[in-house]
Parts: sequence; C-alpha cells; structure tokens
Amino acid sequence: MDPNHFPFIFHSADVIHCPSDTRHIKPLHVHPESCEIILVLEGQSRLSINQKTYTATAGSLVLCNAGDWHAEASVKGQAYSCLSLSCSGQIMDQLELHQLRPPQLPPVYQPAEFERLKSIGLQLMAENSSSYANKHEITGHLLGVFLGILKRSLAEPNRLPADHQQHIRMAKRFIEENAHRTLTLELLSTEIGLSKYYLARVFKEQTNMSPIQYAIHCRIGLAQYLLQHTDASIQQIARRTGYKSETHFQQAFKKAAGQTPGKYRTCMKEQQNHT
Repeated sequence: MDPNHFPFIFHSADVIHCPSDTRHIKPLHVHPESCEIILVLEGQSRLSINQKTYTATAGSLVLCNAGDWHAEASVKGQAYSCLSLSCSGQIMDQLELHQLRPPQLPPVYQPAEFERLKSIGLQLMAENSSSYANKHEITGHLLGVFLGILKRSLAEPNRLPADHQQHIRMAKRFIEENAHRTLTLELLSTEIGLSKYYLARVFKEQTNMSPIQYAIHCRIGLAQYLLQHTDASIQQIARRTGYKSETHFQQAFKKAAGQTPGKYRTCMKEQQNHT
C-alpha cells in the first residue's frame, strides 16, 4: 500500500532513559500540527498539560493533542524511561486533525493493554530506524494497529470490563492456591494475561488491597488454620506458608494478627478448652 493512502502520518519514535542521578526535563512547548504519545516505561514524571498538573507512573499513557501546551519533568532520584511517539493527520474518527482524544477525556491514564501498545511502539521505532525500502508502509500499518488499540482503550479508560472482573477472580484464586510460593506482580500478570500496572490498579480497586497484600493475607490465614488445627512447629508452618525464615514469619504474623504465632495458638487452645 502507498503510505500516502493512510489518513495519518507517522513521524518518530524514541526511547528516553535517564538514570536516577539525572532528570528528564522538557520545558513548556506545543506542537501545532502533530500530536505526541508518551508511554512511561519506568519511574514517574510530573506533567503540566494545558495548565493542569498530572502524575504519570510506569504503565501510564500520556496523550497530547496538537495545540496542547505541555511540559514534563521526571521525579528526582528515580530512574526514568519512556517511549515517545509523534504522528499527525486524521488520527481518530470523528475528531479534528492531529487529535488523539476528545477534550473531555483525561490526557493521562493506565490502559489495560499497555504491554501491547509498548510492544507495537518499540516495533515502530525499530522499523523506522531500519533501511528497508518499504519501511514507511510497515510503519503505517503498525501505527494503524497501535491507534486501533488506543481507540479501544479510550472508549472506557476507567471502567473495568466484565472479562477483566473474571481476570480479578482468576488472580485471587491463583494467589490463594499459590500463597506458599514466592509471588511477584510479574508472575501474576503473566498468568492472568493483563498488564501488571493495570492488574495492580484494578485489583486494588476491587479488593482494597494490592495483589501482594492479598497474598500475605492468604498466607496468614493458612498459618492461622495450621496453628489451630495441627501440631506443626512454628518453623514448619513458616516454611509451609512460604516464609524463608521463622523470624520473618513471626514478624509478618504479628503485624497482621496482632500477636505472635505462639500466642495465637495458645489463645485458640484456651478458647477450645472453654467450649
């Protein structure tokens, strides 16, 4: 396909990385005839967009329409990296030229399909820097896929779809069945099939705790059952609930239950003796 047949034009894609001892700072500026998409890959930044202030953390998408005055500064003392894309033309149906989002939608949010957008964005950058004769055609197709996913995420950026409610139930069940293992957000997101940033946000919204906090909750619940219904030693229970040391288990249990495992077992036995 002739790249001129695309209703939009891809301009550039760049990854910006700053170690923790430096800062990424872009002073206030505007693009009159192009729009900018920023995917925050690591760290966080403070943004001013049309005189409003926003914070973008890892997993966030920042959408600046043509004509949006914006400035960006990464947080001091934190490593920061982002992927920045520039394009123009008829980006979205029913919007004016060089517009990514309608004005009523916030310019910063965390899409469920962040990892897919990131992957396609990196492919855009790689293709654009290649020497292939048809690279403009390929970047046009890739940008079309990117914008299609973006349009889908913009439809309801803050709503938890029904299938993602099922994903949260799956995440809870996986945590409950594997609480004794060393669980990470990366492992959980791979098992469930959602971006780790989106999963962390919606899990917290649905359960009032993070996935890791829920894992600790499940571990302590299992420990309470074992303390009450078995004669296993504290050290054995620590191992069975995924703690590498008895000391760490003792500290976590007391923080969650308000008393040491030994004291909890004694109290439960006293209650049983009085019934």
